Amino acid sequence: LVDGAHNPASAATLSTFITRFIRTPARSRVHLAFILSLSHSPPKTPLDTLSSLFSYSAAEGTEMTTSVAALGFTPVDGMPWVKHVPPAEIVATTRCLKADARAWTPPDGEEVNQAHIRQALEWSAVQVIESGSQGLVILAGSLYLVADFYRIFMEQASA
Repeated sequence: LVDGAHNPASAATLSTFITRFIRTPARSRVHLAFILSLSHSPPKTPLDTLSSLFSYSAAEGTEMTTSVAALGFTPVDGMPWVKHVPPAEIVATTRCLKADARAWTPPDGEEVNQAHIRQALEWSAVQVIESGSQGLVILAGSLYLVADFYRIFMEQASA
């Protein structure tokens, strides 16, 4: 699932969809694998957006597990002021909200590139498969990350 969900309101809307996915039909075990990037844009904080995103709820008796691949997005052409929230900050915020979430980030200090996004996609898919649950991989949090994803998708489609 690809959704920008780049602010608290759109993250809450995505969370409502996730709740419906979990509950209809009722699922006994669910793993949600998030691939997240956030734009640095004060006064909106990562906690504002992620607390809205992680407000989904499962039916009683549903076993839920979560993983988060946190990364940046590639530099935006012609917009050098657009920056991403450091992946470590996304993981720290996630752990405040979902203490048991597994996390992945690209190596520290490396400039974000499409290889990181591919690695995050692969890692997230493995998390769902290894959980033995029904699952969903959700790429969200930044329209710039969505653009990076679609560039990869279009390259694959034309190959």
